[in-house]
Amino acid sequence: MGKLTNKYNLPEPLVKAIRNDKYHRTGDISVTQLIDSPRVRVLKSKHYDEIEEDAIDMVWALFGSATHSIIERAAEGVEDYLSEVSLEYKLMGKVLSGTADLYDKKTKTLYDFKVTSSWNITFSPDHWQWEAQLNCYAHMLRAIGYEVKAIKIIAILKDWKRSEADRNFSTGKYPQKQIAEVDLPVYSAAAMEKYINRKMSEHIQAMDGDELPECNERERWSKPNTYAVKDPTKKRALKICETEEDAKNHIKLLTEKEAKKRALVVELREGKDIRCEGYCSVAPFCSQFINKYHYGK
Repeated sequence: MGKLTNKYNLPEPLVKAIRNDKYHRTGDISVTQLIDSPRVRVLKSKHYDEIEEDAIDMVWALFGSATHSIIERAAEGVEDYLSEVSLEYKLMGKVLSGTADLYDKKTKTLYDFKVTSSWNITFSPDHWQWEAQLNCYAHMLRAIGYEVKAIKIIAILKDWKRSEADRNFSTGKYPQKQIAEVDLPVYSAAAMEKYINRKMSEHIQAMDGDELPECNERERWSKPNTYAVKDPTKKRALKICETEEDAKNHIKLLTEKEAKKRALVVELREGKDIRCEGYCSVAPFCSQFINKYHYGK
C-alpha cells in the first residue's frame, strides 16, 4: 500500500487496523496478479509510493481478512482439512505463489471464501476471475500430490436483504440466504499448464518490454453500449437491447397504431469501463486511461 488517506474521518483504531492488514506475498508473482492485467501490475510496482487509497475503500478487504483468519482457526487440527495452504509453482525462472483457503482431503474439494455483493451472485454470472484463480490453486495443489475433483466458492453476501429474498422467493432471482455456494468448473491439468504459461509470458514481456500492453475489456470490467426502447414521456425504458437494430426491430414488432401513439424512440446508453472509472488505483498513471477519458475517445 502506498499512501493511505482518511477522507471520511474513520476512527483511528480502524484506520490503524487497515494500515496493518498486510499480506506477506512470497515468490515473484502471485496468482491474483497473474490472472490480472500485466499493465496494472507493472504500474503498481512502478508507482507504489505514489498510489493513494482511502481507508473507506479498504474496509471490506479488512473484513475479508478477518473472515479468513476465523476460518483458518476453526479448521486447525481437523484431520480432513488443509487451511490457508501456501503454494508455490516454478516456471520460466519465476516463482508463482498463492494461498488456498480450504482443501477437503476426503472429498477432494477446494473451497474459497469471498466477501462479495448479492449483485455479484445474481446478475454477474461471468465469474472468470474466480474460475482462473481457483483453477490455478487446483493446478498447484496437484503439483504437490492433491487431487482436486470440485471447486466451490462460499460467498458471504455483505449487502443481503431479507426483504429482497422474500420478494423474490418464487423467482429465484435473489439469494435466499446470506451465504451462497457457487460451483466452479475444474479445468484439466493440460489446460491450466497452457494458461499459466501464457499469462506468465505476458507478465514477463510487460516487465521487460518498452511498451505496456493495454488492458482488455474484461480487465477493464467493460460494460457495453446498450439501446433502450423508450416512450419519451416516461422515465423507464420499455426494453433494453444489445444493438440498435434489435431495438428498432422491437418497435416494428409493436402494432403500427401503438408505435405511433407512443412515438417510441431508441436511446443510446453508452457503456463504460467500470474498473477504470472508479476502481483502479493506478488510473492516474495509466496512459490508456488518460488518453481515453482526459483527451476524448
